Amino acid sequence: MVFTAAQQTAFFTANDQMGLTVCTRAQLGIEGITDIDDLNWKPDEWDDFAANCRRPGQIPDPANAAQLIHQAPFILPVRSLKRLKVASALVRHYQATGRPLSAANMMWDPVITNFELQFDALKEAIKKDPPKIPKLKKGGSVTKWSPSFETILSQHFGTRGASIEYLVRPEAIVPAVAPVLQAGMPHSAVGGSIQADMKLRFSHNHPLYQMDNDVLYSLLDEAFRDSDFAMTIKPYERRRDGRGAYLSVMSNHAGDDKWDRIIETAEAYVQKKKWDGTSGVTLEYHIDKLKASYIDLEAGATHVPYTVPNARTRVKSLLSSIQTCTDPAVQATIASVKNELNGLTSDFEGTCRILVPVCPVSKKISNKRQHASISATSGEDTGWVPKGKIGVGKTGVEFRYYKPNLFRKLSKSQQDELKAWRKKNGNGGPKKGGGKSVKFDDKLKGKISSLVKAQLKEQVQVNAASDEKAKSVLEAEHREIAAIITSMRQPVVPAKSAVGAAVAAAEPYDALGMAAAISINKIIKTKRQNP
Repeated sequence: MVFTAAQQTAFFTANDQMGLTVCTRAQLGIEGITDIDDLNWKPDEWDDFAANCRRPGQIPDPANAAQLIHQAPFILPVRSLKRLKVASALVRHYQATGRPLSAANMMWDPVITNFELQFDALKEAIKKDPPKIPKLKKGGSVTKWSPSFETILSQHFGTRGASIEYLVRPEAIVPAVAPVLQAGMPHSAVGGSIQADMKLRFSHNHPLYQMDNDVLYSLLDEAFRDSDFAMTIKPYERRRDGRGAYLSVMSNHAGDDKWDRIIETAEAYVQKKKWDGTSGVTLEYHIDKLKASYIDLEAGATHVPYTVPNARTRVKSLLSSIQTCTDPAVQATIASVKNELNGLTSDFEGTCRILVPVCPVSKKISNKRQHASISATSGEDTGWVPKGKIGVGKTGVEFRYYKPNLFRKLSKSQQDELKAWRKKNGNGGPKKGGGKSVKFDDKLKGKISSLVKAQLKEQVQVNAASDEKAKSVLEAEHREIAAIITSMRQPVVPAKSAVGAAVAAAEPYDALGMAAAISINKIIKTKRQNP
């Protein structure tokens, strides 16, 4: 929309707009800004104009044309100077996003003031160090990696003051007609912010485009350097074509067929997976898997046509998946959710929150006795094995060491509780505290040391002669060591007590004891081969 003369004058001189005097407005015209479209100076250029207004040049003396006289300073209030700077930034933004200027979208209150808030926040974001790019490891999935990558790109800013995520949008050509501005805002409702409008509307024909494209290629090269996809972007290296490399990766490794499979897998879990409370899987773990499946469905819906289940459908699917659980508390909670008066039939998160605490599997884990673990030899309680048991947290997680693959199988809340416990008590095991704990018996330690020495000698003889009788002797030694290790894992109690008699009558060794004995044998073998 073209500004009328009256609208132009009101913009520059009205007190609720720029608030310039007539003389200052005229001087601005002499400097080259005759209409609002020319208002694209940068802050330092406005500072130069302010300096000129304070000390304007000389003019011919009306009384004597041969003489020059000083002009009176032009009035330029600080408020007006500030508003001109912000308005100029907004004009540059509109021009970069292909949006025509109008009297409505150049109002100081509320449009320009709202722009100022977002623009200042954007400048602060540009000053910060960008986060590291997520790397795609061998065997990784591009479909899982790409959303994180695009999120990180929103925090990497290019030469044009915009995040370089505008380079990876699907369409290179910007539509001629810009989306309608949100009421009172300098951006459209489609984007929701000036940064989002930059992503949607920044041209790929700008002189600075290639500099941003070069940065994008460098980020992709860093992400794919040690992955199976490094060769996919190799043809784009010479031209440093980051957009071309990204589109190639997405086309070859994250096409519609890949998203279709992700949706099928997620749907299969949501629709077919059942939890009856009879296995070792907690209800919280099952719910976390359901939530992860819905996240996959939502991600897939942004790439291929798919209708994501709404909250009510999610609640129904969750209740259907646990319907076969006969635990009274679970059934009572299900009935409570189904009662429309409770307002949970369309509240998936709320339903999850009231179901997790009644999980019978978690209760069993919490109440189950475990073998006593060795906490320390100092006779001090560390919290590692309280009262002869493996410590168990509120989420049912055992306070002990987990191999990485087992740790990843824990639920998010269990991982968080275990990390918090380890931070308090020590990552590798116990720290000193008060009280008593299970200790190694000195005689047992001496006996196992002697057995290890004897087994080393026996192992050499067995390997040299391959004698069946010697092998049987070695197996017997395995059993004896396993029995000792097992006994060391049992609580140390008086032999004459009822508990001591029960321990003595128990199985001489268990699976863990035998596993430890075999491990000792491997150590001995290694020592013999590498003295």
